[in-house]
Amino acid sequence: FVMSSNYHGGALVVNYLWDYTYTLSPDNAACIKMSLEYSTYNSPMYNGSFPQGITNGAGWYVALGTLQDWSYDQTGCIDATIEVSNTKWPSASLLPTFWNENRESLMHYVKSARYG
Repeated sequence: FVMSSNYHGGALVVNYLWDYTYTLSPDNAACIKMSLEYSTYNSPMYNGSFPQGITNGAGWYVALGTLQDWSYDQTGCIDATIEVSNTKWPSASLLPTFWNENRESLMHYVKSARYG
């Protein structure tokens, strides 16, 4: 794999590498570009509380042992954590809304795997 993502609730943002250190990853520019491919097509995210709907993991808060850091370090796969709701445990009735807000973003994010 060259890229992957995992989805969470609790914020409305694309979180990219690194989570454990303030040092930027060697692929920081690519991480930003790929994150913007997602957030740009999700209006609530792009216009939310994070600039352009993206954040560097450690710039937001430092976390150790995250999937995205492990994936990049151990396999070279760029992984992003996509937070789809400011509510940590949203109602299942909101799933169609989340799909509609994220469908186009996901398609653009997947296409970005062909960069470089």
